[in-house]
Amino acid sequence: ERYEKETPCFTFHQQKVPRQNISSVAYDYNGVRVCKGVEMGWSLRATKGFPKGSLVTQYVGVLVTREEVDRWPQSAKTHLYSLQGGLLIDGIKEPKEGFGCGSFANHSSKPNVKFWGDAQGVFLRAIVDISPGEWIMANYKSALTKELFDQL
Repeated sequence: ERYEKETPCFTFHQQKVPRQNISSVAYDYNGVRVCKGVEMGWSLRATKGFPKGSLVTQYVGVLVTREEVDRWPQSAKTHLYSLQGGLLIDGIKEPKEGFGCGSFANHSSKPNVKFWGDAQGVFLRAIVDISPGEWIMANYKSALTKELFDQL
């Protein structure tokens, strides 16, 4: 199922969940709207089209070590992206205007973006054409090592 703008649902942990009314919009950033639902947390919605293969937004946060994360309470282990060498990006958890907003993409087993990195950073890249109004959805399992994902 594609996440077309007229579809009032999205997939979250492989369950179809009705999309509730948007309670607030934090900001628009380069064609992506950061918004919060009444019953869901922060989400991303395209405000312009993104062709397959294009960069959608950057994944921004603080570099932390695996050892640091192991000492955190379970509730703090969110918005993590695993890098090589035992480092992780602890993605921003509250919207900050002017910053990449990749950490707010919701999970789907049928994503429309994938995590992609190079020497410049980590980004969300469109794996299908994304139309204005579609929700930006990523597969979280691809952002973490299997070992770390299983522990969260």
